[in-house]
Amino acid sequence: MNRTSRTATGLIALALACACSSPPGIVPLPAADADPLLRSCLARFPSGSFEVVHAIEATLPLGNASTVVGVSAWDAGSRTLSAALLAPEGIALFEASRFGKGDVSVTRALPPLDRPNFAHGLFEDLGFMYFAPGGGPSGSDGDVSAPQVGRYGDGSPVCRWSLEGSVVDLVSSGEGGFTLSEYRGSGEPVRRYEAGPTTSARGFPHSSRFQRTGPAGYSMRFTLVEQ
Repeated sequence: MNRTSRTATGLIALALACACSSPPGIVPLPAADADPLLRSCLARFPSGSFEVVHAIEATLPLGNASTVVGVSAWDAGSRTLSAALLAPEGIALFEASRFGKGDVSVTRALPPLDRPNFAHGLFEDLGFMYFAPGGGPSGSDGDVSAPQVGRYGDGSPVCRWSLEGSVVDLVSSGEGGFTLSEYRGSGEPVRRYEAGPTTSARGFPHSSRFQRTGPAGYSMRFTLVEQ
């Protein structure tokens, strides 16, 4: 077999593998078990307005690491979000806000945080962490229906929101934390947010971690400083 044939065969095999993959399967639960799990999942996205301060350890695509202070404020009803990143010395590196699903309004961005699409990507990821997938504060209105409730094959309880082109799974852990994962329709992971047990009076985890996959992937490790 010549090189061209081997390459073509490899591409076909890859395409078939991708076509056959999908997000993890879910076994539906009876209503008596599903209702408490649904309430637990929706409680992860409380209604109201909030502001938190985190120490953030960020790892960028090229492996560069940095530590910043992040200030986030949001309102679940209007899905308004504002964010600021500060150097440990207190210098403002980035400030921006967004109302609902509108454009991000940037008021300050120092290099390299002024690069194209940085603000949009950051706000998409913060929204993923703070807002119920697709809809309003409960996830039951807006442009998405209530989540499917069930269990993975290993028994882990899961709530699944079906979005346009992807699904979002929320899996609760036995220690009181949870994991929020987004998959493309092909099953390829997009991003993941792991929240530790709640230790604050307002229900925020003391530590959490966000990771986006792909060539431009990056991660952020959050430690709660103030709420």
